[in-house]
Amino acid sequence: MQLKQINILNYKSITSPVSIKFKEGEVVTLIGKNGSGKTNILEALKRIFTNSHFTTIDRTDHVKAYYYFQLTDEDREKYFQAIELDETDGLIKVEYNDNEPTIRLVSSPAIQINVRRFREQAETILNEYKIAANKYISNLKKIEVDNTSEFILYTQVDVQNDKGSLTYLDSWHIQETQRQLKEQLKSIQNILNTFKDDYFKIEDYNFSHFSSNLYHIELHTIVEQELKISPIIAKSLGITKKKLESANIRLNENIRNINRALHDSYNSILAQIKKFERLKEEIKKVFYKADDDRYATQEREETSRNLFMQELNNAVFSNCYYIDNENTLLFSSSPNKQYLTQQASIENFKSQNPLIEAFHNFLLTKKLYKDNESLLKFNELEPSRRKTLILHINKEFLATHIPEFDKNEIKEFVLKEENNQLSLYIIENNNTEVNVNETSLGRRWYLTYLLVKSIIKSGDILLIDEPASFLHPQAQQEIKADLADLTKQGITVIYATHSPYMIPENWGNVYNVYNTNHGTKIHQFSSDDELVAAIKQELGVKRSADILFNLDKTLLLVEGLADETCIRKFAELLKYDLSNYKIHVCDGDSILQVAYICLKLGIPKLYIMLDNDNKYKPERYKQTHSTYSECMSELTKHGDKCIFIGNTENGCLEDLVKDENNKFKYFNTRQQTWKILASAINKITDQNEVCKETLSNFEQLFNELNIPKLTNN
Repeated sequence: MQLKQINILNYKSITSPVSIKFKEGEVVTLIGKNGSGKTNILEALKRIFTNSHFTTIDRTDHVKAYYYFQLTDEDREKYFQAIELDETDGLIKVEYNDNEPTIRLVSSPAIQINVRRFREQAETILNEYKIAANKYISNLKKIEVDNTSEFILYTQVDVQNDKGSLTYLDSWHIQETQRQLKEQLKSIQNILNTFKDDYFKIEDYNFSHFSSNLYHIELHTIVEQELKISPIIAKSLGITKKKLESANIRLNENIRNINRALHDSYNSILAQIKKFERLKEEIKKVFYKADDDRYATQEREETSRNLFMQELNNAVFSNCYYIDNENTLLFSSSPNKQYLTQQASIENFKSQNPLIEAFHNFLLTKKLYKDNESLLKFNELEPSRRKTLILHINKEFLATHIPEFDKNEIKEFVLKEENNQLSLYIIENNNTEVNVNETSLGRRWYLTYLLVKSIIKSGDILLIDEPASFLHPQAQQEIKADLADLTKQGITVIYATHSPYMIPENWGNVYNVYNTNHGTKIHQFSSDDELVAAIKQELGVKRSADILFNLDKTLLLVEGLADETCIRKFAELLKYDLSNYKIHVCDGDSILQVAYICLKLGIPKLYIMLDNDNKYKPERYKQTHSTYSECMSELTKHGDKCIFIGNTENGCLEDLVKDENNKFKYFNTRQQTWKILASAINKITDQNEVCKETLSNFEQLFNELNIPKLTNN
């Protein structure tokens, strides 16, 4: 797995998240002024990576951070066939809080089952059930004895239920039947409520929803009747025996019709209930099988997860090596404390001793050991073997590591045995022999770096604070190339620097670190940053560092050196504060392209000062500059950031300087325009040397540029 990002949430001057991203094959470079927080970032990273409880860093300054790792295809195949990641972008997130990392990365997969067909079947059952239930109740009400019906004339109408019991069918019996029908309806409706979406998570499935008892619904039918009427009533109504028999026939035929309707609607109810029961059984089988499958794979997933967690833990706490200017160097400047500093700084190298380990690894790789020999147990070696092994180290290891930048000064490095200990010496070209502990800080730094470099391997992390501090420019460029090579070997390299010689030429993965009222902040550059590319093209690789080192300031783009001269001089005369402004001089036409890119990138602290003649370029100029229209369109959209100077088509900065005696301007006959005499402007020492209108013009310009007045303090 690959480390992609670390968010440092807090540490010393870091009070809000600082995000460092890691790109394969690119060094992470921190630039910025003294006190900006570069060292704090490195110290926080050291704490995060090493997981060491024994450190010289004050533990009262707590560290909280997040790691983000990206899985390889092999990782996904190996560990995550049945596990989904929490992070939507596929990154593993690890929370670090002072040596107590909480790995938040995986969760059991949400097994989802397509329940659309279950819902559709339940909807059909529900609709059919409602129709049958309504018909059944409607027919029952026809034989309700306390209802107005054709049976009200008779003294008694016998109704039997499905158990054969005879009773009156009154409103109470009908209400009870309606209640039974509604309870069964709720069971069907519950399925629809549960499966309202097309997919349903097995974790949300409750088997109790589908195990409820059936509700008994009674079937009521009318017993065929024999009408009996007293002779007196029959005579008064004119009903003969024949008419009474005929009435009985009609009555029972009506009863049979009603009973058939009751049976049909009742049977329809039972049919839908049976369908519903079959549906429940089908749902149970599907969900039981899914649940069984989940439990069957749980043990395999747990084993896979445990293996992954161990691998992740190893990735979180990699071998991390930290080198600063002096405290972590392997060599002391005091001969009496030759190895005290080395031993005290072991914690910076994961409790390893690079001085011995580097030589040990060399001997091991070259197969120069005999059985059971090890330089790590130096005192146990025979004196003759010590001498032989030291000879191999001097001729085959140290002799190959003299840096190019020091070959004119150093003849060789020599390892010696003194008082049963190993001591390292430098033999200078004049044959002077100097103990490394007594040589310059730059050489001690380089030898520490050399030995650490020889033991680090792919997957390790190297943190360096100010590698250029004691190295001359040639040495810095060699070390920069060397560090870039280490990243290609899979080693994560992070260093902080003030030197433009140490900044990667493509500005790949460079962070500008700056301090604000809200603590340390950073701005990331990258090799594909349009602004970096534009500035590099306009200024060149080396000079581009000047502007990119100052992006914490307000960037002010001007057209030429004369513009910069006037702004600085009149700001001085009028007491305006330019300390938080970075004036960037663009030579002539390049200001349009650089300004366009800066605006498109949305740089918030930006002002652009242009001559008004840029708006009125001739057609032949526009034809040769294909991006002119696009640039001007973008500039005119940002009237709050773009200040066009002059009111005429030929308006320019020179118009602001009112100079009747041509003391500060001259006429360029070739270009047929007035130009500023920068040398004369620089000689102004008092406001009285220029006219009030000139001062007023620049005062108005500074207000438009939001340049503040200097305070009395």
